[in-house]
Amino acid sequence: MWKNLEDLTERQHARLAWIAQTDPRLRRADLLKEDLRHVFSIKGTEGKHALDRRISWARRCRIPVFVQLARRIVKHRQSVDAALDYGLCQGLIESVNTKIRLLARIALAPIPFS
Repeated sequence: MWKNLEDLTERQHARLAWIAQTDPRLRRADLLKEDLRHVFSIKGTEGKHALDRRISWARRCRIPVFVQLARRIVKHRQSVDAALDYGLCQGLIESVNTKIRLLARIALAPIPFS
């Protein structure tokens, strides 16, 4: 469930099918996650329409985390639409910040004496 569907092995597909039979709620959550991932891969107007459908589904799914996520998306819809229209996201900024913190930690680490 941590991997993209297209990256799963045969054994992982079988396990996912087993999960779908034994825990339909968990499978619904996984499907919603994959659908949201798809929304941000298609972008633009088509992505916005797909997001509207996913928000509607998330509101009705009765999984509290996804209901909260739908509320957050609606609350920040203008920013989400900008991300869909222009490809803006915080991912690149967060990546650079992480690298800067890593470099600072390395630079400030004590030098071992031999």
